[in-house]
Amino acid sequence: MRAHSIHPILTGIVQTALKACEGIRFHPGMICSTCGSPLSGYDERKKRFAVLLENDNPYPVYVIIQRSYCRECRKIFSPLEPFYVGTRVGSPVVDLCRSLSTVMPYSRVSMYANRMGVQVDRWSVRHYAQIQFREVPAEELFGIQIPVSIIALSLIGGSVQEPGHPDMDDILAACRYPSLPDNTLIPFLEDADTTINKEELQKITDRLASGFSRSLGIIIICSCILTNTFFSSIMYFPNGLINSMALDLDVMSMNFF
Repeated sequence: MRAHSIHPILTGIVQTALKACEGIRFHPGMICSTCGSPLSGYDERKKRFAVLLENDNPYPVYVIIQRSYCRECRKIFSPLEPFYVGTRVGSPVVDLCRSLSTVMPYSRVSMYANRMGVQVDRWSVRHYAQIQFREVPAEELFGIQIPVSIIALSLIGGSVQEPGHPDMDDILAACRYPSLPDNTLIPFLEDADTTINKEELQKITDRLASGFSRSLGIIIICSCILTNTFFSSIMYFPNGLINSMALDLDVMSMNFF
């Protein structure tokens, strides 16, 4: 089987998505979900989210996981994280491996990921593909199935005015709250012993309720990317047979979202 060529735009989408999470601090909030008292910082640690390849050199991307402490309840609270339970890499990387492994062998998935600038070995790909996670929604871009979480993160990374400073909640929503058992079971969140307070629960509910419109926007923008690539390539025909205007994707994405 001949390897599919990786379009530079696709590599840029993946790189932008993963770099958008660099340095983001994930915390459990300011108020104790049990007694309503203010939380104070307990500890924090850097956790490796992904390893990118820049000029064939590894470039690790880290996020910050902060735990908090309630002096009244004497409980330690951990935040929601952009990681699946039992994995040591960010959920978008896992989604990418699982999406690609549905149509190709594990060794080829590793090769494709590396060509997109994401360092992952075939044994890790095999491990991620065999774990029973929730279904990974994906869209076809340039002939390759790319997870919606990657596309959503790339939109966040491309729209942020200050690189490296998107909103923690937007990152979790784009990743579909991977640390939760199932991000569609809101009643479970209300009954379970979790660190999510009522304000955070309402944010999750609102974001999940608007998931359809966001997914539709992602599909529309992806269609624009493909259309832009097609018409841009026509401009290289001899004698200027067709003169086409490139679509302004930034303006379209701002208007839609």
